[in-house]
Amino acid sequence: MAMMAGKPDNRPLIHVILLGIFKATFGLYTKLKCNVKMVKNQAYRTQGPYVLLANHTHNFDPVFIQYFWPRIICYVTNDTVWKLKWLRGLLDSIGFIPKKKMTTDSATVRGILTQVKNGRIIGIFPEGSRSWDGKTLPIIASTANLIKKLKLPVVTVKIEGAMMSGPRWAKAPRRGEIRLNPEMTLTTEQIAGMSEEEIFAAITKSLQHDESAFLAANPKLKYRSNAPAEYLELFLFACKDCGALAAMRSDKDTFSCSQCGSTYTYTRDARLSRLSSDEIISLPDWDKAQISALEKAMKAAAKKPDAVLFSDDDVVQYEYIRLEPLKPMGTGRLSMTAGAMIFEPVDGEKRIYPANAVTSVNIQSNKQLEFTVQDRTYRFFFKPRVSPYKWECALNMGKSL
Repeated sequence: MAMMAGKPDNRPLIHVILLGIFKATFGLYTKLKCNVKMVKNQAYRTQGPYVLLANHTHNFDPVFIQYFWPRIICYVTNDTVWKLKWLRGLLDSIGFIPKKKMTTDSATVRGILTQVKNGRIIGIFPEGSRSWDGKTLPIIASTANLIKKLKLPVVTVKIEGAMMSGPRWAKAPRRGEIRLNPEMTLTTEQIAGMSEEEIFAAITKSLQHDESAFLAANPKLKYRSNAPAEYLELFLFACKDCGALAAMRSDKDTFSCSQCGSTYTYTRDARLSRLSSDEIISLPDWDKAQISALEKAMKAAAKKPDAVLFSDDDVVQYEYIRLEPLKPMGTGRLSMTAGAMIFEPVDGEKRIYPANAVTSVNIQSNKQLEFTVQDRTYRFFFKPRVSPYKWECALNMGKSL
């Protein structure tokens, strides 16, 4: 991919108008509602085309950044929103770039090149997904390749406090403080003398964030909620004490296992404190424990090919076709074995999806599982409080068994 130098942004009139309307309305409302603050420095005033990277923990992260930015950011965005015909024209006029989640998309690259030639800012969340626990996810490796070929400056924005303000697993937001920290991470001259590995290391270091550590270092910050643990089972699906899968239940500020009865309280610094002892565990550490429990259960189930690890009822399956409405494929029971996911619709034949045949596994809107099999993409909608994350973990783990 040869890269052409972008021209200075001439700020088309439609961008000036749309940005002004946004900042005076929804942008201002969101900034005040979520108490967003930004450290203002020269980084956010960078001229010409460049790449803007940020960590991703809140649904409104793009909105937070855009409110403070002096120019429109052309975000690389989940192509699901393009299914809304009334919204497509607006997204196209702004310069947003559609991308199918967790895939390599040549159309996305062409869209980026078009906006770069027009002198725009390209906004990317390089983790490819929102963090469940406030800890930065691994950066997608191809991000460094893209930066090397674009030969554009890289500005990063580390977002702090956003996970506590709107956890991915939570149903309701909680008010606290969100901080944006922009940084000129790489100049064009630096990129020219760096390998892709060095670029990857630089952006990874710049975007590293741990929400629990941030809260511990800022004890005066408060994120108020009457039910801070509600819906935590969307993320933490297994009991770290007894290993039971799909056994966790939340109620206001408590989180307990329906199998062994162990109960925890959700604390102000995004940790879980056990009621019967002084034990305190962070969300990332619980996630590590549940992944170990799932791996152990899957290895045991592998010896019994028909053994079901877990299942969910009243699951609705759709086929996903880009830019078209979702196509219903039936309602029924979804079951997970060590090597495959099985869907049994109320009306229709059983459908088996071997884990090693599944690609691009991801979660949409925090409650839908999506994956691709032989160029066909499917989505599964679950009932409230059912964790799609357990399905994502099991499918990815099943590929190696």
